[in-house]
Amino acid sequence: MYVSLLPNQIPRDTTVLIDDFTVHEIHSPAQVAKNAQELVVNGGFAKDEVGAVKAPWYFANIGGNRIAGRVIEVKKEKAFQIAMNKNTTNLESARLWQMVNLEKGVRYEVRCRMRWDNYEKADTTPIVNYGFHHFDSNTSYGPIDQTLKKSPDWEDYSFVHVPTYDGPWQLYVQLNGWGNFGQQLTVSFTDFSCRAVK
Repeated sequence: MYVSLLPNQIPRDTTVLIDDFTVHEIHSPAQVAKNAQELVVNGGFAKDEVGAVKAPWYFANIGGNRIAGRVIEVKKEKAFQIAMNKNTTNLESARLWQMVNLEKGVRYEVRCRMRWDNYEKADTTPIVNYGFHHFDSNTSYGPIDQTLKKSPDWEDYSFVHVPTYDGPWQLYVQLNGWGNFGQQLTVSFTDFSCRAVK
């Protein structure tokens, strides 16, 4: 549990006072999903050609346009690759996302596979933002800062989410200049899934 001020904001003097953290256990059984089917469409990009991603997936740069994203194919397996140059500034990011409709109180398991394509045995470990964003409340949920496993292979990353609102949620992955120590970073993503679980 943490609170942080992030360097990817407009530079300004900021002071935040924080006190009286509490954590309470409550009994809250998951609701039964009306839709128990897979919610992510084209989670492995099989329907896309190599190059720009197609709806229902979207990709966009934030704070610049130097982070590249495209559908790739290696050994007949498709994925979406995001590549960030060395010394990318703290104000630059790029996001891949798809909107999914979630039911309040239902327990969802979210999964995808990530591959650190330019992996080197380095002292620092990069992060990928990974989670959900709910626009009406302007709140993000999930691992958010997902540390990559020190591996050049495909690795599974998953989390459980119980939405506090019905309706559309943005499932996303994002590479940021901040938090990645100015290093060059290339990561591929595939096999996204979001399903209701008990």
